[in-house]
Amino acid sequence: MITYRLFNSEDSYNLIQFYYKEFPNAYTDFPKWWIKKESSIGEYYSTVGKDNNTIFLALDNKKIVGVLPLAHQKDKFDNLIGVIGHFLVSDNYRSKGIGTHLFKQAIDYAISKNYSSLTLLVFKKHSILVGFYLKQGFYTEIELLEPDLKLMLCVMVKKLNG
Repeated sequence: MITYRLFNSEDSYNLIQFYYKEFPNAYTDFPKWWIKKESSIGEYYSTVGKDNNTIFLALDNKKIVGVLPLAHQKDKFDNLIGVIGHFLVSDNYRSKGIGTHLFKQAIDYAISKNYSSLTLLVFKKHSILVGFYLKQGFYTEIELLEPDLKLMLCVMVKKLNG
């Protein structure tokens, strides 16, 4: 049975293992500017629960099978904007409503914290994922050519609270 909850410090090791297993090319498939050279998955997730980071988890028993990281920042008008990080559901658990449930949790959370919008980046070539985000109410705000990888990136946004 799939359960959902927020990340806590006891999840750190399992979360790092999940990403290394499910997302092994995180540092080769992404542009250099996207991931700081000095950072690591462990360092990034050590900040969760502090300041502006939250992670929503889907678990099958105690095994992490889905992750939706959410951070926030302020825009030029001082509005809170939610930034979705490396959203991922394990291959064997896709098309079972887990991603949709994680997004519902993140959207409800963002609304409760008065975020004005949610935003994320996705490679345009991942058409299934782009379609999933569209179903969650996101729209493509802008497309950019990523110079290192020569791939189109979509900046997708979902407006909240009006």
